[in-house]
Amino acid sequence: MPPPFLLAMPLFIIRIMYQTHSLLTFSFPVGRLLGVPLRLSFLMPVVAVALMWRMGDMVYGAIASTILLLSLLGHEMAHLLVSRRHHCLPSTVVLWPLGGMQSGRSRLTFRESMAISFAGPLLNLIVAAICGWQLHQLDLLKDMWNPFAMFDVAAVKDLSNNCLRMAFLTNYCLCLFNLIPVRPLDAGEAFRSFLGLRFVEMETRDLMLRVGLVVSLFGILTGFVFDVSSLVALSSFLLVLHLHEMLEWSTPATTADTFMGYDFSEGYTSLNRAEEQSADDEVEEAAYGILDRWKARREDERLMRETEERELDEQQLDRILEKVHTDGRESLTVPELTILNRVSARLRQRHTHE
Repeated sequence: MPPPFLLAMPLFIIRIMYQTHSLLTFSFPVGRLLGVPLRLSFLMPVVAVALMWRMGDMVYGAIASTILLLSLLGHEMAHLLVSRRHHCLPSTVVLWPLGGMQSGRSRLTFRESMAISFAGPLLNLIVAAICGWQLHQLDLLKDMWNPFAMFDVAAVKDLSNNCLRMAFLTNYCLCLFNLIPVRPLDAGEAFRSFLGLRFVEMETRDLMLRVGLVVSLFGILTGFVFDVSSLVALSSFLLVLHLHEMLEWSTPATTADTFMGYDFSEGYTSLNRAEEQSADDEVEEAAYGILDRWKARREDERLMRETEERELDEQQLDRILEKVHTDGRESLTVPELTILNRVSARLRQRHTHE
């Protein structure tokens, strides 16, 4: 019979992995990075095995996995250094194959969000430029610009040059892919902050979901058309993330977090009727699409303009009528005649409805 600790190990691992609530945080704790708890996504070991398989060499696969891990750590350190400068360190960082997903970060201004979001890709760009210059000197750069091309270990026999090629391609791809404006990629976080300047949170989230679904589906179709398996894999994973987020957003709260009709998942403040009404309003607002909310907002603006115009016409009507009584209708200017005719038409319409 196996020792008790071996029997308990699967339960311990499952507990660690399932203590998070979504695919975005499906990960293992591995320590701290610049004082912030660091977790490793379940995809990282999968990618390491895939690299060994695709390269056909365990040694080069292990080296490529190490280079990827170091590049990701540098990427996240750049994010955290800028976050610390703005006094908004996240509560957790989850390291996955294209960067890190940060949670628990305080609300940021657009400028702060832009600085933090693009700090990581900028560091990857600098590393790629340094490696690229060295490869250019060795005349090994010309076939490295396609991020979806299969990396050929046999093309260069020297181990150090192959490591340089892998470092360039890894950082080049990290920089390039993080410029795609979908979450959880860096440009997606910046795009979300930009949308937050114009729309409310519900509309911003709705728009980001729609953009993410469209970009993911387009990437899958493009990957199938041009036979690029890595693009299909990346787009499929992004599609799963967005579908998962959409289902989480649209699924009502389960009874597990409720007791006698009250939701205590956010504490006892849920007993407050005003907050319950606010939550109901948010759910009701989420049921409408962005187009419907835009139409409703345009209708409210139109009604407000009509009300202001009516009040302005009524303020000028007494002066116009006095002028007609004193000097006759012929003394009215074109704008005054327009106001008089408009008020008359409005009064006739009101009498007709009555």
